Amino acid sequence: MEDILRYIFTLEYIIIIFFIFEKRWKLYIKKVPWHFNKKYLLLVPLFVIILYYIVFFVGYASLLAFGSPPVSEDNIIVAISNFSPILLFVVTGVSAVVEEFFFRYMMFEEIKRKTDKLSSVFFTSLMFSLAHLSNPGWNVNSLVVTFFAGLFLQIIYMKYGLSTSMFSHLSYNIFLSLGVIV
Repeated sequence: MEDILRYIFTLEYIIIIFFIFEKRWKLYIKKVPWHFNKKYLLLVPLFVIILYYIVFFVGYASLLAFGSPPVSEDNIIVAISNFSPILLFVVTGVSAVVEEFFFRYMMFEEIKRKTDKLSSVFFTSLMFSLAHLSNPGWNVNSLVVTFFAGLFLQIIYMKYGLSTSMFSHLSYNIFLSLGVIV
């Protein structure tokens, strides 16, 4: 029953977001800032390490506060890696790029157009964390962890650009995937 509710929530979430941004998709796709400053490439490993520690410490604080870990043992990464390690890299890679494009670029820029930057940062981080609640093995404590990860990725986007946030998210996901496979 819980899995069915998760999928219904995800479907509703996607439909709502689609209708909010329906008329602006083409505009955003045409204006994607794909430029990548090579000096920022050197910062990606540092960003991945910082992101790992943010997730670790916020997860630990969440464990102390709520008494249960933010992600259970039957999480999505383990489930996919048991099925196919190659599929795991494809899914984690594609999801990182799509999430960064949608949350950091499209949603953030659209909301920033209508409100202020700070509200946009918090709202997109919240939406990013809510989107991850539909993953198997995730619970309410995961919301806190992913929210802070989303905040950090949003800061990377604002300071270093879309490509750097995509690379950081992608590298982090691959880092996690390697930990599951090895």
